[in-house]
Amino acid sequence: MSKSKTSPIATAAAGDAVRVIDAKTREEITHVIAADASAGKVTRYAVHDGNLVRDGDALKVIEEDRAIVIEATAPAGVDPVAVSSPAVTAAADR
Repeated sequence: MSKSKTSPIATAAAGDAVRVIDAKTREEITHVIAADASAGKVTRYAVHDGNLVRDGDALKVIEEDRAIVIEATAPAGVDPVAVSSPAVTAAADR
């Protein structure tokens, strides 16, 4: 994924864990490939009964316009606020 100034998820350093949440229902959106909270766009894999859906030789991809929130998550004992601080984000952009 390219680092775009408009995509909040693109500023996460490689290996950072994030969750994409539906802003209206507060339910987690799973199998996300890309998300842009400011544009309200989500690209994710289609899943049926817990299995990825094939479309010919490829996996089926769903592109949606919906209000989302991107939340940083962190392993136990790690402060997600410290991990997502501007200094850490700036270091990751180098």
